[in-house]
Amino acid sequence: MLLLLVLLAAILRFWDFNAWSLHNDELSTIFRAKYDSLKEVIEFGVMSDVHPWLNEVFMHYWIQLFGDSPFAVRLPYVLMSIRGVWYFHSFTRSISGKTAALLATSVVATSQIFVLYSQIARPYAMGFLIMMVFAYSWKRLLDENNWKWSLITGLMATLAAMTHYFLALSVLLLFVIGLFWILQKRALWTRYLSSGFFALILFSPHLAITIDQLSQKGLGWLSKPESDFFIDFIYFSLNESLIFILLILIAPLIAYRMGLFRWPTLKEASLSLVFIASFLIGYFYSVKVEPVIQKSTLIFSFPFLLILPFSFFKDENERREVSIFAGLTMALGLITLIFSANFYGPKAFADFEKVAGHLVNWKSNMGRDLSIISNSSNPKYLNYYYQLKGFELEEEMDSLYGREKIEEAAKIIRESRTENLALAFANANIPPDVYEYARIFYPFEHERNRYFNSEALLLAKVNKTQRSSANARSYSFMTRLSDRNHSDRWEVRPDLYEDSIYLTEPSAFRISENDLYSLTYRTKVKTVFRDGSNWLTLKARMKNPLKNGMHLAVSTERGSEHIDWRSVECDYYHVKGEWYWVTFVYQIPKEALPEDDLLVYFWNPKKGEALIDEVELINYEDSDFDYYQLP
Repeated sequence: MLLLLVLLAAILRFWDFNAWSLHNDELSTIFRAKYDSLKEVIEFGVMSDVHPWLNEVFMHYWIQLFGDSPFAVRLPYVLMSIRGVWYFHSFTRSISGKTAALLATSVVATSQIFVLYSQIARPYAMGFLIMMVFAYSWKRLLDENNWKWSLITGLMATLAAMTHYFLALSVLLLFVIGLFWILQKRALWTRYLSSGFFALILFSPHLAITIDQLSQKGLGWLSKPESDFFIDFIYFSLNESLIFILLILIAPLIAYRMGLFRWPTLKEASLSLVFIASFLIGYFYSVKVEPVIQKSTLIFSFPFLLILPFSFFKDENERREVSIFAGLTMALGLITLIFSANFYGPKAFADFEKVAGHLVNWKSNMGRDLSIISNSSNPKYLNYYYQLKGFELEEEMDSLYGREKIEEAAKIIRESRTENLALAFANANIPPDVYEYARIFYPFEHERNRYFNSEALLLAKVNKTQRSSANARSYSFMTRLSDRNHSDRWEVRPDLYEDSIYLTEPSAFRISENDLYSLTYRTKVKTVFRDGSNWLTLKARMKNPLKNGMHLAVSTERGSEHIDWRSVECDYYHVKGEWYWVTFVYQIPKEALPEDDLLVYFWNPKKGEALIDEVELINYEDSDFDYYQLP
C-alpha cells in the first residue's frame, strides 16, 4: 500500500510539472543564482533577499550542471517532495504506528499545498524534505540516543535554518517539544543538547546574513493577513473541498466505528503544537509588526497537524477496513485535487511564457509595424522566454515603474508611427491610465489574451478585422462637460468660459492661478458605477506652455467624511504648445456606498494656468482591470 501511495504522489507531482510558466519568484531564483561566482550569489542574490542562502547556492550549481530550462530547474523540487512524502510516512509510523502513517500520508500525497510547491522552484519542497528528515532523525535520536543521530539531527537543523526562517521556527519548536519529552530522562540530555550546539556551530557563518535579513522585519510588499487566514489556508491546502476536510475531521469517529479507536498519547498530541505555534507566531507578528505569513510558509509545520486526526487509530494496519479507508482517502484526495481545486487547470500565477509567446508571434508577423510596451517585475523575466524561443525581441519600453516611465510611455504612444501597438505585462500591470491613453491613439482592439495577473493586448490604428468600431465601446455611464446631459451636475463659473481659443466649439475653459478647484462634477456613486463596472475613465484636452502641476482628481465622500481621494498629475502627458490628452482611471473603493458623493474636478495646487476642453467621464463596460481572476 505504501508503494502505491508513493507512486501516486510521484505521478501527481510529475504530471505537467514543467508545462506551465515559471512564475515571478522562480524566475527571481534563477537570476539571483546565475551570477558568475558564489561570492556574487551571496552578495547580490542572497543579501538583497529575505531568504537564507541554501536554495540559491543549490540552484547556482544546479544550473551550471543542467541548465536553466523550466524542466531542469523544477525537477529537483519534484524529487525532493516525493522523498519528503516517504520520510513523512517513516516519521509518522515511528510516532503513531503504521495505520496513522498510511492514512496521514494519503493526505500529504494528494494535498494541494504539497503538490503545488513540489512543482515550484522555490525553497518549499526543499524545506519540506529537510523538515521531514529532521523529524525522522530527531525521533531516531530520542529512540537510540547515539552520536550518529545527534550529528545528523544537528546537521538537518542547520540546513533548515539555511533554507527558510519559518522552517527554522518549525525545527526549533519540535526541538523544544523534545526537551519536555526527555525532561525525566537524563541519559538523553548530552546527545540531545549536543545536536543543538552542533547546529549552532554549523550555522554561525550564516549568522551575519540572518541578522541583516531579519532586520528588514518583513517582506515589504505583503499585506496583513485577514481574520479568516487560517480557514482559508485549510480550505486551500485540502483541495478546496469541504468533503475532503470533513473526512479528515471525522477520522476519529471512523476509527471508533471500526473498533480501532484509541486516545493519542500526550506526546503525539504535542506534535500539533509545531503547527499551532508556528501559525500563531507568524499570524500575530504579521498583524502587529510586519506581514510575513503566507500559505507557503506553513508547509513545513502543516504535516504535524495532519498526523493528529489519524493518531486516534490503533496500529492494526492489516485490517481490511483500514485499507479501504486509506484507499477512500487517496481517491477522494485525488478527485478533489483534480476537480475541486482544478489543480491541473490555469494557475494563480502570472503567465510569463504565454505573454512572451504572443509578443514573439506578433513581432514575427508585423516586424517594424508593431510597437511594444511591456511591464514586469524585472525585464529579464520576459526576456528569459524570448531566449528560450530563440527570438531577439526589443520592446520600445520594458518597464513602467515611476512617473518618468509613465511620461515616457505616453510619449511613445503619442509619437509612434507604427500601425499596431502591443501592451503586455506579467506580474506588474500596465497602469489603466496608460491603457486608456493608448486607446485614444490606437482605438481598435484586435486581440486580447488575459491570464492571471498577466495579459497581452494588441491594438491598432485601423480596423482590419471589422470586428469593432472605434466609437463602439459600450458604456454604462457618460457625461461631457460641453453637453447638456447632466449639465445640472457640473459646477462651472461663467468667468471660466473661453470662446476665443478652443479646440471644440463653442468654447473651452480657462483655469487661472487663482482657481484652486475648478470644473467640478458632483453626483452619487450609484449614478456612475452601476451594472458591475468599477472603473471610471476621465479624459480631457489641455493646453498650457509649461508644466504647471495641475491635477485631475476624484473624491468619494460621505457627508463630511472623505472615503477616498486620488488624482493624476496632468504634466505626465504635457506637450508644449499643443492641445494634449490627459487620462485618468478611477476605481471605486470597496467601502463606497451607493449614496456616497462622487466629485470630479481639476485641482491647481501650484497656481498654474491652462486651457481645458473636451472633458469626458465614461464608465466603459469593457473596462476591467481586475487581473487577479483565473481565465
